[in-house]
Amino acid sequence: MKLKYFAVFLLVSVAFIACESKPDGVLGDEKMVQVLTDIHITDAILNEKRIFDKNIKDTMSSYYDHVWVKNNISYQDFKTSINYYTRNTTELNIIYDSVISRLIHMRDSVRDRDQVELVKEGYKMNLWSQKSEWSIPEDGHDNMIFYKIITNNHGVYTLKAKIRMYPDDGSTVPRITVVAYYDDETYDASYDYGVVKDGQWHDHEAKVRTNEGKVLNRIAGWVLDHSQLQGHKHADIKDIELIYSSK
Repeated sequence: MKLKYFAVFLLVSVAFIACESKPDGVLGDEKMVQVLTDIHITDAILNEKRIFDKNIKDTMSSYYDHVWVKNNISYQDFKTSINYYTRNTTELNIIYDSVISRLIHMRDSVRDRDQVELVKEGYKMNLWSQKSEWSIPEDGHDNMIFYKIITNNHGVYTLKAKIRMYPDDGSTVPRITVVAYYDDETYDASYDYGVVKDGQWHDHEAKVRTNEGKVLNRIAGWVLDHSQLQGHKHADIKDIELIYSSK
């Protein structure tokens, strides 16, 4: 029995000494877990934004500055701490176990919440994740602004945008398009063919209701589709939204 108590005392003593041995300026374990969790969340946000916004690199520092402010530390505090923990891999592994556990819990919590929200009657959500303003040909002389959302949630999907198409535009049959694709390779589609080349802003909308008797796998389409092109397209697009409604 005495040996058991001695072993417990020894473990506690070692842990206490390890904690006390951290140099000044090094963040504690729990603080480091929170900071690293916030950093990984910021990384995920930036990775998604980079896909659609090439200029995101110009404002990246502001995203990480938010992490330092939120946790009441400086970048130098983090740098000093990460240098210490990378030299003490056992401690770093324990910290990262907690970070991963926390991220998994957050992911599952969001997933569960979203599933509850999506079945609420009348629930609406803007699914558009690309930039909401485009100028063509500056953003691609034949750009149709393709989008795709992987989803199996049935309901109504509405694509909205303001479009100004100029008289010298070289496309034929300009339109906006939203398509619901099913697992059996069939689809339902909706189009707005009312795009006019008068140099004025006009509101456009295409709406599709999914077939609940089939398995939905994605919503896709084009904000400014066309049939043929002679020369280049010339248009401005803004206020793009892809609205999901559960009813």
